[in-house]
Amino acid sequence: MLKKISRYLKPKADDVFVELGCGKGRVVFFYNTFKFKKMIGIELKKELAEIAKENLEALKIRNNPIEIIHGDAANVDLTDGTLFFLNNPFGFKTLSSVLTSIKNSFRTHPRKVRIIYLNAVNANLLNEQPWLEIEEKISDRGAGDFIWRSV
Repeated sequence: MLKKISRYLKPKADDVFVELGCGKGRVVFFYNTFKFKKMIGIELKKELAEIAKENLEALKIRNNPIEIIHGDAANVDLTDGTLFFLNNPFGFKTLSSVLTSIKNSFRTHPRKVRIIYLNAVNANLLNEQPWLEIEEKISDRGAGDFIWRSV
């Protein structure tokens, strides 16, 4: 699925990739082959964030600057992000808070945003956002895999 999504990424040099719920960092490391301004992995569970940091050191990845953050995605500053990746990492309430945070960040940092949401259990929440529209349906697997973009 990550390879399939690669066809849709098309990052620009100033894009900042943010994976919400990065676990051990696999997705951040996989997409490091693309050129991004920066890549950020955010993980709530401290032990997984530590493993992701260890993996980053062990892999000695140098293509893009990568930062792994141990924190709650609903409370982390998402202002720099332009491409957000979610593999159904949390429930409705947290997703709602994250979307509000992204939307509010437009006030101080206007930009185009894309959200890749795999197994989009709460797709209806994104569909209800007046500032987002579906760009692409990637697959029907599980609850569906989609890309939304800001309007």
